[in-house]
Order: sequence, then structure tokens, then C-alpha cells
Amino acid sequence: MTPRLVAPFLCVAALLSGQFSQGSECPKVEAVLLVDTTTHELKLCEKGTAVRAFRVALGTGGTGKAKAGDDKTPLGVYSLGSPRASQRFGVFIPVSYPTKEQLAKGFTGGDIGIHGPDRHFAPLGTATAWVDWTAGCVAVGSDEAIQAIAAWVKAKKVGVVQLD
Repeated sequence: MTPRLVAPFLCVAALLSGQFSQGSECPKVEAVLLVDTTTHELKLCEKGTAVRAFRVALGTGGTGKAKAGDDKTPLGVYSLGSPRASQRFGVFIPVSYPTKEQLAKGFTGGDIGIHGPDRHFAPLGTATAWVDWTAGCVAVGSDEAIQAIAAWVKAKKVGVVQLD
């Protein structure tokens, strides 16, 4: 899957300028999603400040995705696709894993994204983000959370996610 970029110029400008941080601090760019895999937190970052944060569940295999089926959440800086409706997750925001560089190194897999809770478990609310359960995606614990994230991505024309 090749996601359509919401704001490709933001993505390229931010990557070329070296403005992305190491670690879980918000990069000093206009707007970016930051996922801190250590604290299981997704931050909506604007100009270096987290304006909102959400607890997230990650892949059951941990982090550092390198191949299809490893159930790991990838690490790095990726372009985002446009948020779209999903029968299984409410809303799905595609993440452009693997990058061209990762493909050249032999990384495999796809269909990675940021999404809401599985429809079967949505009634559990935010409890769905207490345990890592995805096949490599980043999942928030409620429909309200993923709708707020998707609306922010659209309003701010966010085209980048950083997974640390």
C-alpha cells in the first residue's frame, strides 16, 4: 500500500532540515505526530510542544519491525496517509512503512497505521491501550481519541509520524 501524503512538503522539509529529535521530545516543526514507544504515548506536537497526548498499544512483538509477520511496531520517521474509515478500527491513518531505504535493506511488511480499538473490544474503552495487542500498528484506546487525532492530522495537514 502506498498512502497518499497529506503534506509531502512538510515531510521533506522536516527531514532535510534535521529538525526531528532523538527521544521522546516534540520536534521543533510546525506539526508532527510523535509516538514514544517507551512510555506508550502518542503526542500531537506543534512547534516543539505536545498539545495533546494519548496512551497507545503497540505490536505484540515489541518494536523494531524488520519483516512481515513479526508483530513489531516500526521505529523511525514515516510519512502519513490520509485518515480513512475502517470497519475494523473505526479510523485508520496509514504509515508509510517500510521506507525506500528500509526496502533496500530487506525490510518487509506493510499495512501499518495508527488506528482506534478493534470493534470487538471498543466497549472496553481506554483499557484496550493497556496491553500491546496489535500486529505492528499503533492503537489508541477509544473512538473519541482516534477521531480527535484524525481531525488534528487533517486540520494541521500533518504528513509525518516519528516513532521512537
